[in-house]
Amino acid sequence: MKRVGLLACYLALFLGCATWANGSELSRFKHLVIFGDSLSDNGNSLSLFDLPKSPYYDGRWSNGPNWVDYFPSVAHHFSTIAPYFPNPKNGTNFAVGGAISADLLHSGANGFPAQIPTYLASTQRQAFPDDLYVIWTGANDFAELIRPTDTAANILQGIICLQKAGARQFVVVSVPDISLTPEVTALGGAVVLAAKEFVFTVNALLEVELLSYGWSHGIRIEFVDINPTFTQLVLNPGQYGFTNSAGEAFNPNLPISATNPVSDPNDYVFWDGFHPTTRVHLIAAQVIYQAVTKRSLFPEVVPVPLTRSY
Repeated sequence: MKRVGLLACYLALFLGCATWANGSELSRFKHLVIFGDSLSDNGNSLSLFDLPKSPYYDGRWSNGPNWVDYFPSVAHHFSTIAPYFPNPKNGTNFAVGGAISADLLHSGANGFPAQIPTYLASTQRQAFPDDLYVIWTGANDFAELIRPTDTAANILQGIICLQKAGARQFVVVSVPDISLTPEVTALGGAVVLAAKEFVFTVNALLEVELLSYGWSHGIRIEFVDINPTFTQLVLNPGQYGFTNSAGEAFNPNLPISATNPVSDPNDYVFWDGFHPTTRVHLIAAQVIYQAVTKRSLFPEVVPVPLTRSY
């Protein structure tokens, strides 16, 4: 796709977090184990529910690979990260589209609270100190009227469960600013403000609570705030090579046609009203990598070529 070569230059805005790793240290991790929702789901929803369908790309809630698919190439480490449900012997990605952070009664069998027991059942109740555990959830909680204090508490509870089983290394990605998505902005000012307040409150709580818990229990928890970069993508799309950050490349509520999806969805920040395009996922993978390693991504990292997915 056009302008792919610019992606390595789009990483001028990054995040400040406490350093606990460097690039070489990533090699000591055997596996990347992932929990979350549609932002990380690379095939579980397709296996469980036969969703999403084309023109969504191969079980991803986007028009191409998502950050989970890109991360091994960006990090120069880890093998392909397979979804668990279609690959129970090898899969280490437990994220399922639509997952919320709430307790089992409200989140269902594939929500975030259920993903961790599913993982532990596959490992004879063990989590491993030489694996890296990534949690990215909470974006769906706002629509389900879950309180921000509960979202933060649910994420921390997931870490506690894994830590008690043996995990020692965690990455928690912030709830993205859903107030910037076309789906939320279309609902008007009051909803936009409420969504922004929800996101801010959850992330502020997480940053404090995760730091406190990590220090007091001798484990490493890296909180990655994705929103400084995400906000810049939306407010200044041209700086990153996008032409549209307000609309959606594909409207799933309308029939597929010559113009739906648009001819070049990677001109857009958003694939549909809530989910980013594959180009944004590549940037997300690079942001997460740089945040946990504190390494500059250029010149040694070459962006993964993007191809049309339909």
